Amino acid sequence: MALELFDFDEWSGLAKSDPDGFETRRLERLERVILTGDLNRLRGLQWRIDTERKLSKSPLKFCLHLYTLMWDSFIDFKDTTNDLVYKEAELEVVKEKSPSNVIKCKGVTRVFIAARQINYLAEQYV
Repeated sequence: MALELFDFDEWSGLAKSDPDGFETRRLERLERVILTGDLNRLRGLQWRIDTERKLSKSPLKFCLHLYTLMWDSFIDFKDTTNDLVYKEAELEVVKEKSPSNVIKCKGVTRVFIAARQINYLAEQYV
């Protein structure tokens, strides 16, 4: 199920002219996005966002808080990829010291390469 592109002007106009219709359409769109991924993780994330929205005293405070939560999550993710990169370096040292090449892990190299790529991208934005 493909999602249509997001048209800000259309959504903004709907929010101004028909707030209830906007909310209905927003919930439908969120549900379609959630169904395309990890249901438990995405439902949990949406629950957290909805809870934060209800607890916020104003829409601006909610946006600022959500912005902070996203950056915190990104930095945690970056730290995790850093850990993978360091673990890869440790594995390389062990491999060099091991005369019989005892360490053979299929698929691990791909994880380390992805971690290095993510780490590089994170460095560009933090």
